[in-house]
Amino acid sequence: MSQQPTGPTTDQTIDQIASGRAVDRAAEVVLSAEVLSTGTVRVPVERVRVAKRIVHTTRTIEVPVRVEELVVTREAVEATADPATDLVADPADLLADPGDLVADPATEPVPGAGPTEVVLVLHEEVPQVSLRVEPVEVVRVEVQRVTGETVLEAELRTEVADVVLEETEHPGRP
Repeated sequence: MSQQPTGPTTDQTIDQIASGRAVDRAAEVVLSAEVLSTGTVRVPVERVRVAKRIVHTTRTIEVPVRVEELVVTREAVEATADPATDLVADPADLLADPGDLVADPATEPVPGAGPTEVVLVLHEEVPQVSLRVEPVEVVRVEVQRVTGETVLEAELRTEVADVVLEETEHPGRP
């Protein structure tokens, strides 16, 4: 709250000073100036989202595999060994009738010639693929406050008082 002057007004006081009369009070003028005050306010700048996505890659891996193959080895029969006597016999002597060597496929197999059909099962290895998900990395996002300085420039206004004395003509003064 400002106080009102109780004495003469400023214009009257200046007139009295200019006329040379003694004044028991001095004239006052309140001068103001702009003062720069600073502070900070937090405002949102940007929003960050962290999301996972799946990236597809193709891997080529060579896997060694084994395959069973049928190998037929043919050997000529020249003589048959008798395990009881360890004697080697001529195959023609073992047959009762030399006509038994020729067999009719529609009839029964030749006696003593062994099985007519042998079934073998061949195997192979095939690659087997299995997938499992394993954690490989942890991604952590943090917010850090970094302190810096910003230079501000502002134009400030200030009031100044100018006292101008003007000579007035008074009668009786030279």
